[in-house]
Amino acid sequence: DSGEREMYWLRMRPFVADCYRLEGIDPAFLYDVTLFSKSILMQFAKRNPRPIAPSHTDIQRKLKKNECAVEFIRYERNDEIRFGALVLHSSGAPKFIHMASEREILDYAVYGKKTVRDALKNDHKLIDHLYTNEDFRTMVWNKHLRRELSDAGTIFFSPDGIFHQIAIEYMYPDKRSVSFHRLTSTNELLRDRDDEYKRSDGMLLCGGIDFYRSTEESAEGYNDALAYNLLQKKRIKFGDLKGSMVEVDSIYRLRACSGDRLVTGASVTETACGELFAEYPVIQLATHGFFGGDTEHFGEDLIPRTSDRTMSESVLILSGAQQNMMSDTFDPTKKDGILSAREISEMNLDSVRLFVVSACQSGLGHVTPDGVYGIQRGLKNAGVKAMVVSLWEVDDEATRHFMINFHKFLIDGRDVQSAFDAARASMDAKTVWKRIFDRRSDTGRYVVERSSMYSAPKYKNAFILIDNI
Repeated sequence: DSGEREMYWLRMRPFVADCYRLEGIDPAFLYDVTLFSKSILMQFAKRNPRPIAPSHTDIQRKLKKNECAVEFIRYERNDEIRFGALVLHSSGAPKFIHMASEREILDYAVYGKKTVRDALKNDHKLIDHLYTNEDFRTMVWNKHLRRELSDAGTIFFSPDGIFHQIAIEYMYPDKRSVSFHRLTSTNELLRDRDDEYKRSDGMLLCGGIDFYRSTEESAEGYNDALAYNLLQKKRIKFGDLKGSMVEVDSIYRLRACSGDRLVTGASVTETACGELFAEYPVIQLATHGFFGGDTEHFGEDLIPRTSDRTMSESVLILSGAQQNMMSDTFDPTKKDGILSAREISEMNLDSVRLFVVSACQSGLGHVTPDGVYGIQRGLKNAGVKAMVVSLWEVDDEATRHFMINFHKFLIDGRDVQSAFDAARASMDAKTVWKRIFDRRSDTGRYVVERSSMYSAPKYKNAFILIDNI
């Protein structure tokens, strides 16, 4: 069971840590150790686990000629936390690439004295500087790593540590066209590559949620009372998301599929979601997301999933949640409209091929050797194959523009990855007329020019696609 696997991992963790200190001495062995550790960790919450211990040769057989797999690793050496990259091509032995230390990355100044550490605190201005800072981009993708990837047109990579919280796939310095695929582990490559998008499969769309009213009154059943208590203490008010209604309604009309279902307003309850999520292969949930923990938390130890609070700190807001949080008499043992990562992890979503969480901070969580403890971990534990989540607070209108275009490209016949990439590119095309001060003019006049609305990284880089094969 999961408890036994946790105990097993706690015994094996010192061995794995020692192996990482080998660095470039035996990259093939180190790649296998990385696959082994992630195979054990990702099995913790499976209902019917099938333990696997793949080797790099198993992954290699899945790679095509122009593809490569990269496992980023975070490890300790000489009392310093460092990063390395294990690169695997379709032939030949894996290579180990030295990278910067965690301290060098977090303390890197991206704007004045403001650092990467500061940028991860949801400062949109710093986010723009973080993703446009060329020196930082070449620190992450250093020249040795880029040289090793120079022949690859498709790069499958699995992040570790701080790279879980940074969309490094949008930072590659080279101008050539490269397709990046973010994976929880390159073990995911052992799955069959089934990326065919069929409108006839049916899709569940939830949005335009009424946070003050719910059709679910005094509903019994399991509820994450800790999530309710943590969020109520913060006294946060979640405003209406007008763009979310337009978003899901537009996608629903675009698809025009009889197998789809649109759920809005007070009907987007915890009970309804718990029942409906398992019935559809594609889900679009547009709502508020919130991560109440410390985004700088990078733990060294495995978090016992039965006793920790981290999975209760990442939540999605459903109907009636705001009203329930404002009540001092609400019974948190009953359904509260707050869907926590812990609650998601208890669902059976094995049939869900793509879950799009159109919400703020849905990709955040506590970063541990076991990955990110948050919504994305809840979805993986539940059995979801691929997901779209966000790394910071997102703009309602920009998100609507991105999501509608994402589904437009899917309808046009593109696969999920290329549709996602095209939707990001479409952010540049959305323009507006702006009154801009003309610095070139001696008279200091204003001119009216057409300017891109959503090309800034805070808009364009907010969402990441995970585990799409």
